[in-house]
Amino acid sequence: MGKLYDHNNRKLKLEDINKDNIFSVPEGYFDELPAIIQARALETSPKARIHLFTPARNWQTALIAATVILLVVVFAIFNFPKTVVTTPEDILAQVDVEDIIAYLDFSDLTTAEILAEWNPESADLEEFIQDNTQLLNDEELKTIDLIDLYETYGIGEENLF
Repeated sequence: MGKLYDHNNRKLKLEDINKDNIFSVPEGYFDELPAIIQARALETSPKARIHLFTPARNWQTALIAATVILLVVVFAIFNFPKTVVTTPEDILAQVDVEDIIAYLDFSDLTTAEILAEWNPESADLEEFIQDNTQLLNDEELKTIDLIDLYETYGIGEENLF
């Protein structure tokens, strides 16, 4: 296959190209061109009209924009989750006592470890005393056999002092 522009094995040279102007312009075209452009620019068609905002239109647009922004803000306030700061005590108060006891039975915590973390001054002991609970006085405590008491409540010898 031969090269493009290679006719009869001849190379094309710039000097071989005809330098005659093949385009023509009607006579007086450039003399009349500015008047034609100005006439077209002055013509106003419905598509070319510029609509300026009137004060009434600006007020309506502002009202619509404010309404949309208000709706977005109200939607965001009511639908996004609220962050609630909870303390460990609040979380623990939601857990049943039976579940806590079951967890402590299941875990490897000893009574000594639990008592080491417990602060009796911050504890509200009134919550633990129920209406049907009867407290023992010192004389009654002296007469109780502690071994029987340990066996009643399932306290093993490893927890004895």
